[in-house]
Amino acid sequence: MNNKTSVRRVHPTVLGILGAHGGVGASTVAAVLAVRGGMSGRPVTVIDGHPFGGGLDVMLGADLEPGWRWNDLAAVRGDIDPAALRSRLPSACGSAILSWGRSACSQAPKGSTIAVAEALASGGDLTVIDLPRPDSVDATVWWSLCTDLIVMLEAGVRQVAAAALVLEAVAAVRDVTEAPTVQCVLRERRRHSLDRDQLAALLGVPFIGSITHDRGVEAALTRGEPLGKREGSLARLADSVLADLLVKPVQAA
Repeated sequence: MNNKTSVRRVHPTVLGILGAHGGVGASTVAAVLAVRGGMSGRPVTVIDGHPFGGGLDVMLGADLEPGWRWNDLAAVRGDIDPAALRSRLPSACGSAILSWGRSACSQAPKGSTIAVAEALASGGDLTVIDLPRPDSVDATVWWSLCTDLIVMLEAGVRQVAAAALVLEAVAAVRDVTEAPTVQCVLRERRRHSLDRDQLAALLGVPFIGSITHDRGVEAALTRGEPLGKREGSLARLADSVLADLLVKPVQAA
């Protein structure tokens, strides 16, 4: 007789959040995942891949916290000690944050952005990456860092078409690298003719949840409070995603 048990993953989890098109809330979900992961007691690092996104540290209520941002790493050369670097970053709710500053002149380390992200990803239990746009120069390299990928989309005709293109590009990366697990989250803005099950069948990728407009997001940003710190629909989605990713079921005799 077999009994199901659960075990924690042995290797670090690198969870990338990718918007299949603009305005889908990928940065918001990345921030909430980082906060919920940190609040659970895991060593978490969240990496901001959007230089003109206003800074992911704002969403974690840490924009005034001292610590290094991407521009402070412009002179990085050679090997990177992930623990030492993580200790230099601002933090919120147990998550270390590598974000962009508020200056338009902010620069990342030229030629070594991926190396910095890879080093940080190797040094913790969970790394959440708010991935750059799919058409960014290094987008596919960022994807290859991930063990798991969540693609976010809406159910409109054009948005689904865009998601199909992005998922095709991700599949091409999966053919030449160690394949990340790919799943989708639906951003529900209005009624559409396709539900999650139909979208999963159409796109060939499972959906692990959906999000709707959450008034608590703007309220938290106004208070300077980390997104996801309070209970709500986004927090529940993040908790469910993290439980599925960080603990996997196995069969035991």
